[in-house]
Amino acid sequence: MAQMASDLAVTLPEDRPGMLARAVQAVEAGAAPRVSQDPARAMRDPVPARGVWRIDFERWGAERVWHFLRGVHVRGPLLADARGRLVVHGGARGFRLQAPSGTPGRMERVPGGFRLHCRDGVVELQAASLATRVWWATRRLTGAWRGPAGPSPRRSATGERTGTRSSA
Repeated sequence: MAQMASDLAVTLPEDRPGMLARAVQAVEAGAAPRVSQDPARAMRDPVPARGVWRIDFERWGAERVWHFLRGVHVRGPLLADARGRLVVHGGARGFRLQAPSGTPGRMERVPGGFRLHCRDGVVELQAASLATRVWWATRRLTGAWRGPAGPSPRRSATGERTGTRSSA
């Protein structure tokens, strides 16, 4: 029986383990329904180009920023400090919802990495590995580096969302 999206918003948090178990059992038994993707609902957004995407720290919460950084982090830094200098960091390792403790978008060095302040918490970033730091230094020295994305603007000129795809 199909559920409406509003029903799933209530059911999903409560029944997530049960839904996963039933889905795995259905796949193993060969009884999982085969549903084609509706082309009208397909997302066709390309992966954002380096230097084009922005995080709207005033509107995005820590969880959304964490999901975005986990989704676009391949290797090397994605953020710049307030002066526009590239911050060489590792992947996003977690987030914590809490009362704001700093200006959204501000990064601070902490043991093992960085703390990125958001409007409703913080995102913890790993320190970059030696291999990543060497890789980025080589790219910068050879001219293959296009520069940091720059500090994220607070809002776009039109007041619309400035980010791209996110699972939040």
